[in-house]
Amino acid sequence: MTTISIEKNIPQTKIQGGAHRKYPFSEMVKGDSFDFGEYDRIKMQSMYGCVYYFLSKKENAKKKFVCRKTEDGRMRVWRTK
Repeated sequence: MTTISIEKNIPQTKIQGGAHRKYPFSEMVKGDSFDFGEYDRIKMQSMYGCVYYFLSKKENAKKKFVCRKTEDGRMRVWRTK
């Protein structure tokens, strides 16, 4: 059986930070949009998931985003609220 010893006065390590944010949702204001490439159904579904995850945070609950395929066959996200 392994014995775990308690140690005192060991400084806590700094948080190494999270993953780099791939999409600029938090910097966007109402009316802003960004293009995220040629239309691909799987990429579009993935973007819906990214938006949903961003909006699931309490501080982002009042924001609203729309993901659409544009007339030229690309994908774009708009912040609408």
